[in-house]
Amino acid sequence: MKTLKAVLFLLCFQTVGFAFETPKLVVVVVVDQMRAEYLDLLEKRPEGRLKKHLRQGAVFTQTHVNFIPTETAPGHAAILTGKTPCLNGIVGNRWWDKKERKTVSALTDATYGIGPLQLMAPTVGDLLRQTDPLCQVVSISIKDRGAILLGGHKANTALWFNALEAGFVTSAAYGRPPGWLKTFNKEHVHLGRWRGRILIDRANQMLASSEADQLLIQLANKVLEEYQLGKDDHPDILTVSFSAMDYIGHKHGPHSPQTNKYLTELDSNLDAFLTLLQNWMNKKEVVIVLTADHGVSGTWNEKAGVQKKIMSQASFKKQVGKSLDETTGSLGINAQFEIVLPAIYLTKQPASLNSERREAFLHQTALNLKKIPGIADIFITESMDKSAPYYNVYARSVYPGRSGDLVIRLEENVFLAQYKNDGTHGSPYEEDTHVPLVFWGPPIRAGRIIEEASIIDIAPTLAALLSIELSPMEGSRVLWKAFKSNAEGNKSLSK
Repeated sequence: MKTLKAVLFLLCFQTVGFAFETPKLVVVVVVDQMRAEYLDLLEKRPEGRLKKHLRQGAVFTQTHVNFIPTETAPGHAAILTGKTPCLNGIVGNRWWDKKERKTVSALTDATYGIGPLQLMAPTVGDLLRQTDPLCQVVSISIKDRGAILLGGHKANTALWFNALEAGFVTSAAYGRPPGWLKTFNKEHVHLGRWRGRILIDRANQMLASSEADQLLIQLANKVLEEYQLGKDDHPDILTVSFSAMDYIGHKHGPHSPQTNKYLTELDSNLDAFLTLLQNWMNKKEVVIVLTADHGVSGTWNEKAGVQKKIMSQASFKKQVGKSLDETTGSLGINAQFEIVLPAIYLTKQPASLNSERREAFLHQTALNLKKIPGIADIFITESMDKSAPYYNVYARSVYPGRSGDLVIRLEENVFLAQYKNDGTHGSPYEEDTHVPLVFWGPPIRAGRIIEEASIIDIAPTLAALLSIELSPMEGSRVLWKAFKSNAEGNKSLSK
């Protein structure tokens, strides 16, 4: 059956008028916490260096993350699986594990400590290497989540920065560290001879700056050379996730001078990286994708022109906890909850709470929680109200056994702050969901494409380019409008 589906898929691909050679190298670039509008700002700058590249690519201007929470782990997991949390299992950066009875990371691995075990859907790279084991997949990032969840289960290696080690590391889930890695760290990671807290502080300063991006580009260059990516007839994948913007945005917010300064530096660094790729490969043999895992919200909603209601995350969690205690007390039910925002887990319930009474109990709990200022809605994941606003977004986000029993939707102009003037994300609203999406390469049509797209469209589109089977989930598709047709020939986009 799978073979038949693959044949039908490829026949469809040919009959709609698209035919081109499989690229020898696919490069997926993710900029953590990049709003779509940041790309527009860079393109409009007279001195900008990235704009010449943007004019050569297919720019999807209405690309969104269509699930919650809009966080690093769920976003990176979706990009190359083409699946939302309801199918890939990554329901947050962390969640409550009902068997372990504790909060676990999206990267928790019982065997290796850290790895892709929790990812329940294959990536494009996994499927590519399953089809042809001689294909190579290498994934690099400053963050472990950015490397592992893009690399998937079968990557040749996934590398990320570890401050305690003062360099890039990997997991035994991907085998032994590359032999050249120790030398690379010694030659390129310059954190002095500090140890302990001083080392961590210096590393954190570096990570929240364009210095981290430059270091990652140096690593990408080394990876290209060591693995000779794209240099044979077996197509390879390189994924590069830049993390500095996320650190800067959380600390200073999206409207800060620090963010504006970083965008100028990002413009230069992305230009340098795209130029590096063009110099490494024949332009006719490489396809590049640029996107983000999520956007970012600040204390001011510029589109609506309103100041948001700022609430402390700590005090908000206390209000939620107090409401849960009052509900259980008033109903005389000995139940306990764990809060991992935006989810609430029922971690202990009496045996007398059968399915019917449980639903009634959760319904009453939800009603009481809605009384808290700033909460717009509460979804009961076992019995979602299909008529509720944002139902589809929340339904795509529920994975049985991992998602909370209740999930909070805040009002759009409520800002949960950790620090003064910080930035945050996680909501289903445009500031957090609207992200850039650009494709480059010989089969790609240059121009701005103004139609709805999602980051889960990236994987089936790349699968089509690589002639491997990846059936789009409901709500996703191959982005055919990114491609040239046969009638346009095989002209290179690069003039």
